[in-house]
Amino acid sequence: MTFEQSVNRLHWRYTSGMSFKPNQSDAEALNLVFDWITRQKEMNVLNSDLFAKLYIYNLNQYIIHYKTTVFNNSAQKDISRILSYPIDHFYKSFHNSLHHNQIGNLSLQGKLTVDDLKEKFTLEVVTDKLQNMVGEAVNKFS
Repeated sequence: MTFEQSVNRLHWRYTSGMSFKPNQSDAEALNLVFDWITRQKEMNVLNSDLFAKLYIYNLNQYIIHYKTTVFNNSAQKDISRILSYPIDHFYKSFHNSLHHNQIGNLSLQGKLTVDDLKEKFTLEVVTDKLQNMVGEAVNKFS
């Protein structure tokens, strides 16, 4: 039984308006839902560990940048400000950076122009690539 089937079964059982005695299928459905919840909690802990690593790394970089200490909250404020942005902001920012700063570093071969590269590296292409890279990192380090 899949997770969706389990949820649908439990929903049907509890919304039918009739009293019932739970059977083996109901127990399996409920156990599958509990297992899913447990796995989600484990993933949250793993993802929190990855988040903590990046947070601490960036906090250290900001402390070095500001030439301050951990007791000054300017670095934490910057990180909090960054974390408050929606994820789309980061995709767009990376895309803009690619076109405005990084594209000059790419070797242009033959008749390939900067405009060709801009056409090739659209926001959708860059977003998909970043999502794949993040997904691979999560899988590798989780």
